[in-house]
Amino acid sequence: MIGKICMPACTDAVYANDVYDYILRLPQEETYETPPILCTSVVNSSFSVVYVDSANAGNLENQFFDYGGMPKLYSILDTEGNPGGSVFQPISLKEAGILDVQQGALKLSGFGVLMGFIDTGIDYANPVFQNPDNTTRIVSIWDQTQAVGPPPEGLLYGTEYSRDVINQALGSDHPEDLVPTRDVSGHGTALASAAAGSRLEEPYFTGAAYEAELVVVKLKPAKAYLRDYYLLPDTALAYQENDIMLAIRYCLDVAQREQKPIVLCLGLGNGLGDHRGNDNLSAYLNQISGFPGCFVVTAVGNEGNEGHHYAGDIREERLVEINVTNSTKGFYMELWGRLPDLVTFSLISPGGERLPFVRLLEQSTVTYGFVFEDTQVQIRSTPLEQGSGVQLVRLRFLTPAVGIWSFQMEGIIEPQTGQFDMWLPQSDFLSTPIYFLKPEPFVTILGPGYASSTLTSAFYHPVGGALSPNSGRGFSVSGQIKPDLAAPGVNVSSIRGPITGSGISAALCAGAVALLYQWAVAERRFPSFTSAQIKSFLLLGAIRSQNLPYPSREWGYGRLNLENSFSLLTRA
Repeated sequence: MIGKICMPACTDAVYANDVYDYILRLPQEETYETPPILCTSVVNSSFSVVYVDSANAGNLENQFFDYGGMPKLYSILDTEGNPGGSVFQPISLKEAGILDVQQGALKLSGFGVLMGFIDTGIDYANPVFQNPDNTTRIVSIWDQTQAVGPPPEGLLYGTEYSRDVINQALGSDHPEDLVPTRDVSGHGTALASAAAGSRLEEPYFTGAAYEAELVVVKLKPAKAYLRDYYLLPDTALAYQENDIMLAIRYCLDVAQREQKPIVLCLGLGNGLGDHRGNDNLSAYLNQISGFPGCFVVTAVGNEGNEGHHYAGDIREERLVEINVTNSTKGFYMELWGRLPDLVTFSLISPGGERLPFVRLLEQSTVTYGFVFEDTQVQIRSTPLEQGSGVQLVRLRFLTPAVGIWSFQMEGIIEPQTGQFDMWLPQSDFLSTPIYFLKPEPFVTILGPGYASSTLTSAFYHPVGGALSPNSGRGFSVSGQIKPDLAAPGVNVSSIRGPITGSGISAALCAGAVALLYQWAVAERRFPSFTSAQIKSFLLLGAIRSQNLPYPSREWGYGRLNLENSFSLLTRA
């Protein structure tokens, strides 16, 4: 059973680097003996986050929690666009069929709908998040980084700022004294402005759902021990899976309290995992997407052209080559099998030093040293990973030598079909370019983009209509259709300037869903409109080119066009 300790000690545990965070799928703690748990945060009836003193955990990859229990790390999915190529915001809204729905007969604005942004925070004092009377449209902010409290009800850490407190801050000469939360990166502010920014005259700007209300979570940075495990560069922004799951719980709590439908926008991604949607965050999103009045939009990521996926079949090719272009402290990668195959490999360094074929049929962690390269490689073998049931091998390269590292692959089961996949992390989690020499551009969507119930958006240039070469491509390893559709995502205007990436395209999709929620739920036309109906409504109205087959690995079911979806509905 999970023990309980007092709140201050739990708060300390949440932030302490010598306390390991794990995600627990329930009701495991009732049937298995776990390491001593300091405290717990309940996500829902299926998931809890537990905090374990590192001295009692044995090791980070302990057998009880292992792969699924260790939080994955997520990065933001957008970069600053070309200032000279910024797309005037109404062009993106027009291309997505949002502008016509705002200005036409429907005159939808997102009124009566709540939008949740789980990201780097928000510039709450910016007029783009205020009503015409200068009061805030933000219902509440949970800043996970601030340990001063009080935290939201039922949660252990961070500080919550209510609408009343934000309005008091806006009416004071020094808002930061009352509400000291800031968005240093600007990413969360940019996405929220594109999805739900107010209409401004000078300079002119409008978001998609410009009268929706907002609930915002500023995620706390990932703990140092996880950054070290995944070998992240010092400059990388990284956020933990468990903090994201608790942030989602918070947004749902606020929506229930406000009695409003909510659209969650997740402009974050992780390049590892089985790419089948079996990770904890995806499973949680699938659960909540079944709730009435809750819809989740995810992004494909920006890895389509980065060379970070290899799809192998030893009947065709037994050599896998990775190029390490410059000196680095290290990198992490994963090999995933495909049933009914199991594979093994010999590893060859750039200087020709060869590691014997590795035994991978038992759960173990082994460290190998390359003497002449001054490199260590840690290999963690899991023959049958709990979530997916397939082979998983985790590799950590420590101070890898620059040059071509080669895997000589062999099948273990006869006949040797030997199908497998390898993934490197997303580019933000690599300190130098590292890529496969013969990469596979498909199955490059980042998690949680494979969650079956979410709307996952690819991105393209709204002027000219070309798909971005970096847009993540589907389908999933198991053949699930992802992405669902595409939306503008190149040089799209935000209140922070032009933004490029799949996160900003997800923000536009989230704004479109908020308008649809207003029409169907807030205005009581179809109060029980489900997330499955909303998703189908958008896919039916997506614009499709005559010369492309659909569903497409790049475009899903086509380009988002909300006005066309409404036109189809009224004709039906």
